[in-house]
Amino acid sequence: KYFRRRTKLLVLVVVFAVGVLLLARWVDGSATRPGYQIALEWARLAPYPPSAKDFKIDISGSPFTRTFIVDFDAPVDEVTTWLAASPGTASTEFSTVGSVRHYVISPGGGASYATLSVDLATGQVIIYASWS
Repeated sequence: KYFRRRTKLLVLVVVFAVGVLLLARWVDGSATRPGYQIALEWARLAPYPPSAKDFKIDISGSPFTRTFIVDFDAPVDEVTTWLAASPGTASTEFSTVGSVRHYVISPGGGASYATLSVDLATGQVIIYASWS
């Protein structure tokens, strides 16, 4: 009798945990939407520059956290036009070290943190957006 109760309790806990994990992934939305698009939403950025290339993305986290790091290259003139058209960077102060401009962005889409760094000498852009 004790063994049956314990087994039932264990099954109930496992079912509950799986349900919570599935719910968290559904609410998060990152399980069904491409990370490239989520990073734009969370950092409040305009669509990527037309000639952006060499995209790389690193996605990490758990069902309760998610981080997207998107890296791409584009011509510097297109990047500066893109930054001016993006709500996340257009109204944000930035700091510059050498040729790298760094923005700490007020995030959108439920994200808790977003930054963008752009090398104005090479056109390399790195977007970091996270939710927890």
